[in-house]
Amino acid sequence: LAYLLKNRWNPMMRSGPCLRWVILTKDTLGSAYVRVEWGTSKAGNRIPKALWPITGAVDPLWDDATGTAWYRITGDDFTPAGTYSSDDVLRFDSQLPATSISVGGRSLAEAAALNIGLSIQLEKFYERLLTNGNHFPGYLETDKALSPEDLREVRDSLKGGSGILQAGSVRIFQNGLHYKQNPMTMGDIDLIAQQTWVLQQTCRVCGVPPQEVYDLSRSTYSN
Repeated sequence: LAYLLKNRWNPMMRSGPCLRWVILTKDTLGSAYVRVEWGTSKAGNRIPKALWPITGAVDPLWDDATGTAWYRITGDDFTPAGTYSSDDVLRFDSQLPATSISVGGRSLAEAAALNIGLSIQLEKFYERLLTNGNHFPGYLETDKALSPEDLREVRDSLKGGSGILQAGSVRIFQNGLHYKQNPMTMGDIDLIAQQTWVLQQTCRVCGVPPQEVYDLSRSTYSN
């Protein structure tokens, strides 16, 4: 089996292109499957004869009663549709474990897409935050119930005290209103730090050094 993997999978395919197909498939889909074609040696032993890449859908199955694993394959140009034992199929998984099932790998493309989608959502969130003007420095608080007339008076008082000419003046509020400072400032919403985290997460998933995508935040002269 190791000789076939290293040299020639079958009469039509050498190992180099086949291994590149395995790497591309497992990184894209999470797992790459290869069918083992069995033959008989001169001594009458059962030995692997050829390897065929499986491009159809593969469904891993497990029987608790017999403790047997097998694969249900829809079929393609090289593999007829049917059910194959675990000895007939080789599975190559990505470095990320699957989240929904106990076997197989997770698609690196899917994981990277989630991080890229998070980056896009962060940008949209900050755009809405700044556009809507919700970056307020403080708010008014009271335990009393305010009527619509009271709310109108507060609103008019705030408008009358706005502008450069009213800077530094003392404001007096009625009905037990107290001014509270907003604990979250624009400095706490660090867009650059979160975008850097998303970029580094994508690099971790894909196995790419951050400096290869021009993230030089942690680079030194030595690297």
